[in-house]
Amino acid sequence: FFDRLAAYYIVRNRVGGICFDRISVFGIQRENLFPCIHIIHFRIIHKHIPVITEKVYIYHRVDWFFQQKIISVAIDGPAAAGKSTIAKRVAKILDFTYVDTGAMYRAFTYAVIKAGLNPESEAESCSIIPNTDIELLPNGTVLCNGEDVTKVIREPLVSGNVSYIASYKDIRLALVELQRKMAMSKSVVMDGRDIGTYVLPNAEVKIYQIASVEVRAQRRYIENQEKGIETSMDDVIADVKKRDYIDSHRAFAPLRPAEDAVHLDTDNLTIDEVVEAVLKIIEEKTGVKACH
Repeated sequence: FFDRLAAYYIVRNRVGGICFDRISVFGIQRENLFPCIHIIHFRIIHKHIPVITEKVYIYHRVDWFFQQKIISVAIDGPAAAGKSTIAKRVAKILDFTYVDTGAMYRAFTYAVIKAGLNPESEAESCSIIPNTDIELLPNGTVLCNGEDVTKVIREPLVSGNVSYIASYKDIRLALVELQRKMAMSKSVVMDGRDIGTYVLPNAEVKIYQIASVEVRAQRRYIENQEKGIETSMDDVIADVKKRDYIDSHRAFAPLRPAEDAVHLDTDNLTIDEVVEAVLKIIEEKTGVKACH
């Protein structure tokens, strides 16, 4: 219905055409609304349509044409499965926007701890929702109430408590609303625990990325070392197991694969091989090819 109204208004008032309810495609480039509105079931009767600033394209004989189609890629999986690493690479290759949902929950966890509240208390943690502002910048910087928390949210204190924060319904609802808005106007690659099952249930591509506890712990340990975060291997293994249990047993939107998700076991794959596998899945599902 929205598409019909948009088409009628723009064609009648901006172009001077007439809309009839026939099969055809009319794509309109309007950056201030959406990257592209795709309007189906309209035929434009107009011999000479002038070029306007919105760049109007008329296809009299092409029934299905998509100009800058908006695509959502959901990558779910347990902690330390390498989802963020893969999602960032894939988003860069496809020129999609990467949405680090994990960083958003980590930032909120940091805010709870900084406020002197108990992350294991749902009431205390949810009390700061109205006063917590989280922003993801294009360069990867994470801001929490204006403070750059990009590095500190990866430290053990935050990592050990983020699953509690992510299990609280009111906090999830607040952050999910932001995440869905991000996916409305542009193609995104979003990773997390419940992207394909709850945040973006209609995502064109859903992938459930897994790996054994041992492999995931080893990856997280190396990542911590590279970031200058001191932890023991035993502590990392314990943290991974703890997060697996909390994530899969939470009452609201628990960790589980979507019914239509493609399962991807990465135990014996390199990062490059996982990226290639994900790109292949995306191409098979949407027709979008990577331009390396």
